[in-house]
Amino acid sequence: MQRFFDIVHLLRKNMSNISNKTYKMETKVIKSLLVLLCVAIVASCSSDDKLQLTNVDGKPSSVKMSYNDGTDVFFSYQEGRLSEIKEIRGSVSSFKYENDELVSISGRPEDDRVADGKGIIKFRKEGENRIIAEFNGEPDFNMYRYELELDENNIPVKITDLGIFAYTDDNRELSQVREGLYYAVFTYDEATKNLTQLVVYDKTSSSEVATHDYEYDNNTGAVSKTNLPLWYHAYRAFMNRDYRYGYNMIFFNYYNNLIKESVSKAGDDPEQNTYNYIYTYNKNNAPISMGSDTGDMSIAY
Repeated sequence: MQRFFDIVHLLRKNMSNISNKTYKMETKVIKSLLVLLCVAIVASCSSDDKLQLTNVDGKPSSVKMSYNDGTDVFFSYQEGRLSEIKEIRGSVSSFKYENDELVSISGRPEDDRVADGKGIIKFRKEGENRIIAEFNGEPDFNMYRYELELDENNIPVKITDLGIFAYTDDNRELSQVREGLYYAVFTYDEATKNLTQLVVYDKTSSSEVATHDYEYDNNTGAVSKTNLPLWYHAYRAFMNRDYRYGYNMIFFNYYNNLIKESVSKAGDDPEQNTYNYIYTYNKNNAPISMGSDTGDMSIAY
């Protein structure tokens, strides 16, 4: 797994030239930011610590991946909510809540000797139906901003890339460096609240860029008891749309478990791809392993 401090470097490198790149270049940047979001779901626990099982299906204690040298990822909770995550030989991320609302996810390298690599994603609510997400981190302190729109039932309907912003040297005010490139529309199953479709559009032309269709099983979702808000899963789905490493994908599994993703990309070089996910379940029909083209992982509760 790419470490947190490397991810910030990749963001800085890629975003400097992104205004004249294609959708594929944009997704490289999204992949980088998403690794931070992946890390933002594992907990505080060292390799020498005793694993504290939750014994609750849908509330993971750990994930072990078959790839990347068998990396271990640990989850911890406070007051029933996901609170901190640690990826061995990676990054530690901490979730902060205020008035029962998720307001930020901060990240740091697991190794305290590493100088760079700290960062934070802040979430703030504007009005009744908007969430603003802002990310910045070392060594590039540019601000990456997104807007989530919710319907009257707090179901996410749209996310928009608002662009990149930089602080001025004199008064620390933000000024826009680049306009946002894309927005996306969400479709949910009314009964389960599973995300069934994500359609990405070019922000300037409103032309369709890609469509992602999702299918699920009928079993307990692997992260269905982490008590993260639905809008956060929508945010992750948009940011992770082209990044499919196994444990990253379990965050689609907040109600049932993702078993198939069909992707159609439009434009001058259209593509169609299908990704399948295979599970082993425990006696309560909660997944204890997940297999995909990118590797397998085991899940402990």
